Amino acid sequence: MNPNDFLSKEIMNKNQEVGTVLSIDENFVVVNFPSGKKTYGTEFTFRQGYLSFVDDNLNALINQVFQEKDSVQKSRAQAREQQQTEFLNRSAQVNEEYKQLCEKNKNLKKWFGQDFVYPPLRKFEQENDFYIDKSIKHE
Repeated sequence: MNPNDFLSKEIMNKNQEVGTVLSIDENFVVVNFPSGKKTYGTEFTFRQGYLSFVDDNLNALINQVFQEKDSVQKSRAQAREQQQTEFLNRSAQVNEEYKQLCEKNKNLKKWFGQDFVYPPLRKFEQENDFYIDKSIKHE
């Protein structure tokens, strides 16, 4: 948002009282009304329709700012959801492989003794420690 687009512009509240924008940023808008200076939360105030510019082009511009913000937030939420899905899929895959290696290790211990650890199991644990479900135990 470019504050200069909105500074010194006429603005009206729900009571039809007209004032002038003294300052505006992403958090607050300060308006000088005949009854005095008032500060409002920018996004809430405009989205709820409590304040609007006298010039409809400025209303369109401020709405565009909020739409762009919404779009960025939606994109970020989708990216987080995609990352979570990828993590869950990778975890499921890793844990399935881990179970198979644990079973193989269990069978090899019968041949080589209880102290034996199947080398590919050790390597797999080191490479995938972050994904491995710690409740899966290899014997």
